[in-house]
Amino acid sequence: MQPFLPPNLCDFLQLVKFFFGYKVYDVKHLIRFFLNLHGGLDKVSESLGLDNSCRNSHHAGCDSLVTLHVFNKIKTLYFHTELDLQKHAGVLYGLEIIVTN
Repeated sequence: MQPFLPPNLCDFLQLVKFFFGYKVYDVKHLIRFFLNLHGGLDKVSESLGLDNSCRNSHHAGCDSLVTLHVFNKIKTLYFHTELDLQKHAGVLYGLEIIVTN
């Protein structure tokens, strides 16, 4: 029987890249770099001045839409070049690989 998940983090991240491409961005990871952004999706979207009125329904589609708007706003406000943003590509919150010397 084939395992449901890869046996290690590196293999898992390879599957993420295979299925979703190299430009996967995690909003929870991105907000860690900005002091004025913290908390859950509702709080971050409010801090950015976004309308998240559809969040009252708590449906996955609405959550995805709010996440998209939050990502686009963060990208516009804080990342001035594509290279600034690309260094965060493929990093998933809580699944970062720490490299030590």
